[in-house]
Amino acid sequence: MSFQLWTLCFDTAGDIAGGLAVLKSGGKLVTVAGQPTPEQLALPDKSVSFQFSHTDTALMAGLSDLFTKGQLDIELQTMPFTAASVIKAHQKIEGHHTTEKLVIHVAD
Repeated sequence: MSFQLWTLCFDTAGDIAGGLAVLKSGGKLVTVAGQPTPEQLALPDKSVSFQFSHTDTALMAGLSDLFTKGQLDIELQTMPFTAASVIKAHQKIEGHHTTEKLVIHVAD
């Protein structure tokens, strides 16, 4: 099995090493979930950066309130965990034809 290498990786899970493994030479990884090590930041052929994202209880409560009142729409598509649905999800994301979050359902 061969894997495609990417020029950009946006890490939301804190798996910086995993993101770097699928990144082309010259590619860029941005993480919002993990702190890169000094070694990762100093890689000669890949760029790694951390983007701080701040949320707090009041902000989340406000968003929850808007959702409860029907003033905030959250689009979500759930797919079963199969090879076909994972491929389909990636195709949708890569084609920029999705406005919702895609969730791959692994188990209850």
